[in-house]
Amino acid sequence: MTPAGLIPTPTHGSPRSQAAYEELLPEILAVTEESIPPILIDIPTAVTTVLGSLPEIRALRPEMVESLPKFDLAQFDKLEQYTLAISHAHAVHRAAHGPKLSLTTTARELARLRDVLLSDARSLAAHQLIKAERLARCKARPGYRALAYDVLMLVQVLREAWSEVHDCTPVTLAELDKAGATAENLLRAVGLRDQAAPTVAEATVLRRKAFALFMKVYARARAAVQYLRAEIGDADDIAPSLYAGRVTRRKAEGEARQGTPASSEPGSDPGAVSPPSEQPSDNGATPAPERSGATEAAGRAASGASSSASDNTLATVMQLFSTLLGGRGPPVGKA
Repeated sequence: MTPAGLIPTPTHGSPRSQAAYEELLPEILAVTEESIPPILIDIPTAVTTVLGSLPEIRALRPEMVESLPKFDLAQFDKLEQYTLAISHAHAVHRAAHGPKLSLTTTARELARLRDVLLSDARSLAAHQLIKAERLARCKARPGYRALAYDVLMLVQVLREAWSEVHDCTPVTLAELDKAGATAENLLRAVGLRDQAAPTVAEATVLRRKAFALFMKVYARARAAVQYLRAEIGDADDIAPSLYAGRVTRRKAEGEARQGTPASSEPGSDPGAVSPPSEQPSDNGATPAPERSGATEAAGRAASGASSSASDNTLATVMQLFSTLLGGRGPPVGKA
């Protein structure tokens, strides 16, 4: 199957998003299944966050060129495209799930139109202005297709006799046009529903792959920002975390000054998509915070419980820094 044949011609999202998606489609298709992280963040929120942060992130490009000789600037320069591509892939994925809802809405409206047209047609048939036998099979069968064909038949019958009946019915030609168009829309929606299983499956795969690329490129850009702004301490303001409920550096520092342990979040690990959740106590309830010396003990216990995850995250970040620096470790004062 060719890349263009994987999904219908996209008509969702902005033209820029669609163009970015189509340009990156070969790269999206090349993403391997094992490299795809689970989607545990809200994609529209992530997209707006990254797009809003791009000006400040891009402003650091000269420093990246100078300080990070092995940093992939080609991917960095396309961060906006990766962001727009996942936005479009998400829109296509949502649209693939849409026919069932639009089908129900269209059918409800069409059923109302059928009742109106059938009532008028029967009244006209009683006055022998149209042939009653042509209405005999109307509403004889259930189902969306039967409903649509009932309406198309009624529209045709009334149109054929329009010169004789137009003064005898409150129905207008505009209403007949609307009823016919709605019936055709319903038939199209039924067709989409019948093909929804493969379409949804394909759209789901493409969204997951586009998401993997987006997360990888943004994580690398964020790691570079964290390295360059380590001394200043504003990296999270320039390239925010995409995790819901995150604690920013400034908030964490404020809580630390008040003696409240700040919650942790994953670092720039490209494979991480969700912060670790709080572990409940054995009885299922969250322990109440203790006072005085017990607070320090609880902090040490929590720190020990998360040490393994922190070590893994630190190792990943340090490995990325080493790659960005061409094999050198972070300079003194940067790490």
